[in-house]
Parts: sequence; C-alpha cells; structure tokens
Amino acid sequence: MADGSGSMIATVALWVVIPAVIVGLIVLIVRAEKKRQARRRQWAADRGWNYRPSGKDLVGRWWSPPFGQVRNPRINAVFTGSYRGRAAVAMGYRYDRPKRYRNQRRFSRSFQVVVLQLPAPLPTLQ
Repeated sequence: MADGSGSMIATVALWVVIPAVIVGLIVLIVRAEKKRQARRRQWAADRGWNYRPSGKDLVGRWWSPPFGQVRNPRINAVFTGSYRGRAAVAMGYRYDRPKRYRNQRRFSRSFQVVVLQLPAPLPTLQ
C-alpha cells in the first residue's frame, strides 16, 4: 500500500460508497412513510372516515390548553368522520415550548387529541 492505493480506496469510499448509503437510507425512509400513509388511509376508509397527513387549517381553531399561545404548533395525522352520528376529529398535536430563561432548553410537547361535536357548548375543561 506504499503506492497510494489505500488513499484511493478511502477516496472512493468517501465519494461513492458513503453518498450511496445515505441515498439508500433516504429512499427507505420515504418508502416507509408512504406505506404508513397508505395504511392510515386504508384504516380510515374501512371505518368510513377520511385521513390527511397534515391539519394546518386546524391550527388556531381552539384556544384552551394544550392549544393557544404556543410556538410552532403542528397538527398531523388527522382523521375525520362521525362517531355515533356526531362529527369527530382525531389528530396528533405538537408544539415547541418557548424558552423563558437563557439557559433553559426548548423542547416539544406532543398530544393525541380527539374532538367530538356535542349538542351544546360546554365550559373550558382544564
């Protein structure tokens, strides 16, 4: 290996093998996500519901906790349909907790939320 072939192998690994592995991992992740979305759509369709991966239109609809004044709210995996004749929504809700102090770490909070339409408005639950 005194002729430099070792460094050539390292260069090939750096410029060919490593990017190929990264691209392969990305392809596997994208395929897995597509399969998960298809399973969710099928589950919803089997029950007469609808599924969509995102619910940007629902952000800001509710104001009581855990909703309200938070940073970067995100709604995902939105299932809509009816339950016993009433409109229902099930979804994932996530937001970033703001930093209050310089040395405090910011972190995300996640919730699974189910909303069921009722015949009359109720007071805010906490």
